[in-house]
Formats: sequence, structure tokens, C-alpha cells
Amino acid sequence: MGAGAAAVLDARAASLVMRAVRKTVNTGRTVVCTIHQPSREIFEAFDELLLLKPGGRVIFNGPMGQGGTNLIEHFHGVEGVPRDPGSGPGSRQGIQ
Repeated sequence: MGAGAAAVLDARAASLVMRAVRKTVNTGRTVVCTIHQPSREIFEAFDELLLLKPGGRVIFNGPMGQGGTNLIEHFHGVEGVPRDPGSGPGSRQGIQ
């Protein structure tokens, strides 16, 4: 499925796709996904993350941690990144 097709999925369909992806990963295969503004549920389905900003600069690369804790801790350690407790780890808040 191309990125354009995934962009039109509603929340339920996206969840079903991610369950299928997780089943594939659980067989020992590597799956690479491109995702834009995921829900918290979808975001937390990933084991590792390579987060790029426009231009291809790496912002974060590594294991997500339970509930995205590694990513959240990474950004809490970056000076000038606002903390929004109401935002999930996949929000665009502070990572532009």
C-alpha cells in the first residue's frame, strides 16, 4: 500500500492495518513504515523510530520504549522543546 492510500484510512482501518503489520513483525520479519501524525495507539505500536525533520536531518533514532518513553525523555532533554502533557508522543508539538 502506498503512502497516499494509507492517508485516507479512518482510525479503525488504520488500527486493523497496524495489527496486521504487528503480526508480520512477530514472525521475525522487518517492516518499514512511513506514517504521518499517527494516533497514540498507532504510534505506540512501533518498536523503533527513525524521526526525520524536513531536509532529512535525524531528530531521533532508536527504540521507542514502553509508551514512547524513550522518545519523550529524549525531547524533554532538548532545550527549548515545549512540553505539552496533553499531546501524545506522536504529535508534532515541539518537534518541527
